[in-house]
Amino acid sequence: AASLAVTSRISSPARRSCSAQSWQRKHAHPDLVAGPIVSEDPLPAGPGPIEVAVRRALNGVTSAPGASVLALAQAMDRYPLSESGGGLAALSRELRPALQRALAGRPSADPLDELRARRERKV
Repeated sequence: AASLAVTSRISSPARRSCSAQSWQRKHAHPDLVAGPIVSEDPLPAGPGPIEVAVRRALNGVTSAPGASVLALAQAMDRYPLSESGGGLAALSRELRPALQRALAGRPSADPLDELRARRERKV
């Protein structure tokens, strides 16, 4: 009967996802299991460094794509350090194309860039 009890515990979904040693350690000493890391520091009140850089790049663009870029930048600045980096990487991958879409069609401030664009259109 004892072997049946062990077999039924092994077939539980939680048991299949971790090794026998870690399962025993977790259930023998639940106070030793690491919990999520919680930052004691409150979020900064003002804009973060990514938001500042994006606002500088947008330079007053107030379109819907510009607003979405600002939202992405704010989310990146306020991303919790206790989370894995996967979410932050996804936000980062989205930021560059979204910024390019927000700036598309906007006249360049640099006259040399405008000259290059006209030359490329001629060719």
